[in-house]
Amino acid sequence: HGFLQCDILLLPYHTPSHWVLAIALMQTKELLIIDPWCDEMRYERTCLRNWRNFIKRLTSNSPSDWKSKIVQHNRQSDGHNCGPLILKKAWRTTAYTATLSVVKRKVEDCTM
Repeated sequence: HGFLQCDILLLPYHTPSHWVLAIALMQTKELLIIDPWCDEMRYERTCLRNWRNFIKRLTSNSPSDWKSKIVQHNRQSDGHNCGPLILKKAWRTTAYTATLSVVKRKVEDCTM
């Protein structure tokens, strides 16, 4: 379960005709929900329940302290690009996280 040691996990969620992105922030125990159609309320409970069940099966810990949060963003302008849009959000998230990691290491190097 080494991937549970990561700071952030990207969790694409596919419904029969749509893609949604959940981002697990491991330190704060938040599950961020991003739906390109801005209908996060439809998926929020399901994503959180599935994530909590997954964590419970892997770790035998109580995952009840995990909370969900809806991320504000622009609405998808068409009916067929939800997959590429969540990939773009995932890419931006990983790029941002990698940048923070590099900055953190540089700051730690300077303070040693």
